[in-house]
Amino acid sequence: MPDAQNLRQNVQTQMVTAMKAGQKDRAQVLRMLLSEIKNLESDDPAAPAESAVAAYAKKLRRAAQEYQPLAARPDAAGQSATQQLHMLEQELRVVEEFLPAPPDPAVLEALVHAAIAESHATSRKQSGRVLGLVLKKTGPAADPALVRQIVERALPE
Repeated sequence: MPDAQNLRQNVQTQMVTAMKAGQKDRAQVLRMLLSEIKNLESDDPAAPAESAVAAYAKKLRRAAQEYQPLAARPDAAGQSATQQLHMLEQELRVVEEFLPAPPDPAVLEALVHAAIAESHATSRKQSGRVLGLVLKKTGPAADPALVRQIVERALPE
């Protein structure tokens, strides 16, 4: 649990620093992130804090995807959606500072091949099992969509 404690303390320190520097938007994002981490700790003390950060980043990405089509509109709703999208992207950049660095694609490739051998997968129908093994090993650092692409390339139809 010391890693979760360090992450929470790091977010707390960054939040105080942002507040002292007058960075209200950054402080607000860090406050929300800290809240997500504390909620996870109270729900499941054994869960890594990084999973709360990853879940919050995923939530922000999903919200940004919803605003994408609206932002293309030329009317007032489009302008409002563009502003929202910009704010979500800024929030996401702050949250991503606390995510672990994504693994190198070559490392992911090796993990996928090891998982295929471990699970004895022979077709794409078994890709879910391989994907689960790889994501369990990489944790929140790996992008599931990228891992899925590598798995699908590695397994025959």
